[in-house]
Amino acid sequence: MTVLQLQDYLKVLNEQLNALMREKGQLRDKEAKLMDRQVMRPPDAPVEPFVRAVTELLKPIEQAVNEHLSATVPASKMPAEKLSVLRAAVNGQLTPAYGTGELLIQLLGPQPSETDKSFDWDGGVEPALRPQYSEKIKDGLRRELGQHQFPRDLVWIDARNITLRKHVNGVLFPVSSRNDQLLIVKDYHGTPQNGAILGVELKKRLTWQGLRQAETEFIVWQAESNYPFCQMITDLNTGGVAFYALPGDGSGLRIMYKVLPSMTEVWRFMGGLVCGLDVAALTAVLRMDAPGSSMPQQLEEPRRVKPKLDGQRTAADATLTREQFFWKQMSIIRADEDDVACLRDVDDFGGKPYPDGVPYHW
Repeated sequence: MTVLQLQDYLKVLNEQLNALMREKGQLRDKEAKLMDRQVMRPPDAPVEPFVRAVTELLKPIEQAVNEHLSATVPASKMPAEKLSVLRAAVNGQLTPAYGTGELLIQLLGPQPSETDKSFDWDGGVEPALRPQYSEKIKDGLRRELGQHQFPRDLVWIDARNITLRKHVNGVLFPVSSRNDQLLIVKDYHGTPQNGAILGVELKKRLTWQGLRQAETEFIVWQAESNYPFCQMITDLNTGGVAFYALPGDGSGLRIMYKVLPSMTEVWRFMGGLVCGLDVAALTAVLRMDAPGSSMPQQLEEPRRVKPKLDGQRTAADATLTREQFFWKQMSIIRADEDDVACLRDVDDFGGKPYPDGVPYHW
């Protein structure tokens, strides 16, 4: 029996239960009138045992439906319909970067049906090859940077053992997500998800399911990072795709995706992202000698923004020392054990959004 059939069955049983409860009420009214005429307690309404039986019957069905709807969905197995629900909950609009939308078919081929037996749900890198792939990422970036030194305040970490679990407001199911490699601000080594700048999902081949996984990872990790976050997926062979955020219409969020049709484009994108970072601005709020600093809400190369998660920043947040900031992060982590995130509000950085794409979905 499908979930929809269970829900319909539950609805019918509830209607029957309501009818029985109304009949019970009518019987009690009649009993009350009899009690006014007779000094004796009438027997219990015969409907009560049946009502109890129906109620007990409903409990396991309701529990089964709720368990199915609330089961955690890993990013790697995110189906298209649930991703649409997640995207709508964060008020997001999937949008291709200008000039790259048509490249997606060239990179991945025609999109298969999820019911197709040949549909590739994984495409992940085998564990034995992951260290090799991780080193390729670092080596490729070093070659692209050339004479530019890799910022000493940034560090690559292996994020495979970090699992984020988020319950986005308006979504019945929680979402879990990992990442292969993370580029973070070094000061966040204790809570790397809060200092994440770039996430890289490594695949042995690129698939449409991998694309959904990367978008899901972007939504989840963006919610945790204190910075405008970028998520990439690549097979280190044919190319990759990058996800980041720009303001949309009103309070909406544009989830941008940029197709990188070759590894040359992948390295160029990553090198531009690193060279475009103002590392001093990223770490200013963590330094004791910069009490008036605040977290950057916009970064360049590519231009991207940090969605507002919990309303406007308070004035106190702009005057944190390194120690104060650390303890505040610890208190937030301890208080937010359910990892509830709401990505509805996006800061308006002035001017109209870039005309770099049209709404899209997969």
